[in-house]
Amino acid sequence: MSDEDDVLETFKKYSSTFELLSAKALLHFYHYPCILISQDKSAALRNQIEAWIALKKVIADLKQENYKKSWMRDLQVKLQSSNLATITGIAERLRKDGSVIIEFGFTYTLRKVSSEWKIIVGIIHDVLPPN
Repeated sequence: MSDEDDVLETFKKYSSTFELLSAKALLHFYHYPCILISQDKSAALRNQIEAWIALKKVIADLKQENYKKSWMRDLQVKLQSSNLATITGIAERLRKDGSVIIEFGFTYTLRKVSSEWKIIVGIIHDVLPPN
């Protein structure tokens, strides 16, 4: 399997784990310190405790919205070096009734650590038009 395939597989596992709405289950996917950025805030997370706190807030908000799953599309992986890669795409977060909570673009940077790809930067942004 190529590094691009490994990054894509890691991201798909992260996405399916996210649907469990368990902050603890997500901690393994990050390499610390990491940075999470949205249009209105950013957080530098130095360790698993800080990441757990940030993820608990996101999960609590999604539970209030009756979140069920996320739908990803237009995924593109680009290797930046032998141990850095980015993955971009578009996500929709869906409620249990199938309605859309939010649609957004995302760009994640992953670092290969001990043969595993880990998230070091996650950016949530507007859906950008194709190049």
